Amino acid sequence: MRFHLATALACGALLVGCAANGPLTIVTVVIDDLGHYDTAVYNPNSPTPNLKALSEGGVRLGRHYTYKYCSPTRRSFLSGRYPVRLTGAQAMPCSNWLPLEFTLLPQKLAQATPTPMTSHVIGKGHWSYQTMDHLPVNRGFASHVGYLAGAENYTGGQNYGPTHDCSSKPEQCYFDMWHDDLPGTDVVGDIVYSTNYYSRRAVNIVEAAPATQPLFLALLYQGVHVPYASVPAWEDQPTPPGMWDRTYSNMLRVVDDGIGNLTAALKETGRWNDTLLLVTADNGGIMEGNNYPLRGEKATMWEGGSRVMAFVAGGFLEAVPGFDAHLKNTTNNRFMHISDWYATFSTLVGVDPTDNVTLDGATRPIDGIDVWPLITHASAGMLAVEPPSGHSDFLPITEHSIIYQERYKLIDNAKPTFWTNPDHSQVNDNRSAWPCRNQAPPSPSPNCTSVPGFHCYLSSYCGPQHSFFWNGTASLADCAALCAQKVHGACQCFDHRGGDGADSLLAECRLHSSPNDISASSAGYTAYVETSVRVQEVYERASMQQLTPTDADFSDHHASQVAAGSCSVCTEDHPCLFDLLADPAERIDISLQNPDVVSTMAAALKEFNSWTINGTMNPDVLKEHYDCVTDTIPWWGNFSGPCCKPKSDNNDAVN
Repeated sequence: MRFHLATALACGALLVGCAANGPLTIVTVVIDDLGHYDTAVYNPNSPTPNLKALSEGGVRLGRHYTYKYCSPTRRSFLSGRYPVRLTGAQAMPCSNWLPLEFTLLPQKLAQATPTPMTSHVIGKGHWSYQTMDHLPVNRGFASHVGYLAGAENYTGGQNYGPTHDCSSKPEQCYFDMWHDDLPGTDVVGDIVYSTNYYSRRAVNIVEAAPATQPLFLALLYQGVHVPYASVPAWEDQPTPPGMWDRTYSNMLRVVDDGIGNLTAALKETGRWNDTLLLVTADNGGIMEGNNYPLRGEKATMWEGGSRVMAFVAGGFLEAVPGFDAHLKNTTNNRFMHISDWYATFSTLVGVDPTDNVTLDGATRPIDGIDVWPLITHASAGMLAVEPPSGHSDFLPITEHSIIYQERYKLIDNAKPTFWTNPDHSQVNDNRSAWPCRNQAPPSPSPNCTSVPGFHCYLSSYCGPQHSFFWNGTASLADCAALCAQKVHGACQCFDHRGGDGADSLLAECRLHSSPNDISASSAGYTAYVETSVRVQEVYERASMQQLTPTDADFSDHHASQVAAGSCSVCTEDHPCLFDLLADPAERIDISLQNPDVVSTMAAALKEFNSWTINGTMNPDVLKEHYDCVTDTIPWWGNFSGPCCKPKSDNNDAVN
């Protein structure tokens, strides 16, 4: 059940936290693939002083959730629907993953009275554009410059991949950039580095807007998504102490500079005092992104994939009574979701957020709620009001993960992963604490040289990774004796390689205290695990083949993911349950202790997955109203673009 009474109380009878006509300016900044710990909002070493200052002058949203990757998050923001309703499709241009039946956020804001909000969008879309009617300028935005798909180079609107469905030869669509209702042939030459170009365009829109015109601006940066390309030479600076990569640090800094320039323009034009600014990532970081202290990364079910850095700021927030004393520079830990901003922004400007759409014979309302009362509840005027219920029931994050009562998180399908440290180093989970639930336990290799008291595993080493506390030259027999007799410490596993035979003194011996991982190795090691009952029970929950496949490079963050293969540590038969309030890093599975909670959440997740959109328009509607092609090159040249034109607008030859 959705709860909106608190909004009425906050913005109506108590007149707390809301202006009569809402904010004059709403700005949303989305930073692509940003890690939770990438900016100075949480990482003091990050070269992002503007984000730090803005977050300290506003309210950090400590539990702000998105989908685990790009497109579903963006479509959720615009439609107010949970990503599980919209599916995990990485929407290509010629698809319908954001149905025309939905009233999008800018269309809602245009209903504000007495003066409608004018909306502009800049940057990455990734929404789906089956027809010309799907283009942003035909769905509520007054202007649009940006690309349609999910990734491209930072220079000149050049397709990165290629990743487009523009024809049977997608490599011919080497541009992806649109300007309003045409390919952006007039702008690609200006894009030396997209972050700078998008920032300048945002500043220009703010400066050109009439002073009293309500304005919604969506600045959807390409940064800091791959490719990790060097910034322009004049932007390049050395890696700051405590940061882990020069290129990535510079990419972050240029995004931060752009946000600084935008906020300066808002202040210079007199808009800042009536601006509500939202800054968020679209999902967790990956590769160079750092999600410390959370588990996992983009595209995973773990918190690192979908709990993102976000905050609100601006003069509209600062005008809330008691802001300085109760809200400024605080972290709000109520659970919020990217879909909530549809209802929140609509309500703030006095528009009913209801959008009941009939699809597949049933009414499909929005899912998001108005979170303004959650954000402002700590203000002076709201302290006497009962806290809003918020997402007190169920909050589905992905098709395989759901949150309940703003506390419990259930995952029914997840691969092994890691935790990232502040310096970007990683600690993998291990197969004793997190066994492969979908696989039978391995058997010791029959091809090892046997050693009494130990089971051997060919082409493997003990773990966790590189955890040996002693290594030296020793024969296999001597190495086993050193471990068994605990000569150098509490050894329960050793790995051994080299020499011409078991007694060779040219062999290498490494002693480990833990048998909790047996990892595949290409470096010639064989692992030997004690056959004591206790140790063997631990080991038989592990899987030799499911961790790092090579002994060569443990700095590669992909290693554990690649090696995980088909291993699932959470499954439908053995789901994982976490208490996010007590265990935000998802280290302790409490599913066995809480079967009733698991059952309740599993049933709710199944219900949320019971209906989704299908990504295609009704073929009869297409046939009647549109001319469609499979090869758009005659229409758009070497630019990706929609595959269907309205019949009345189609004056070009259609093949």
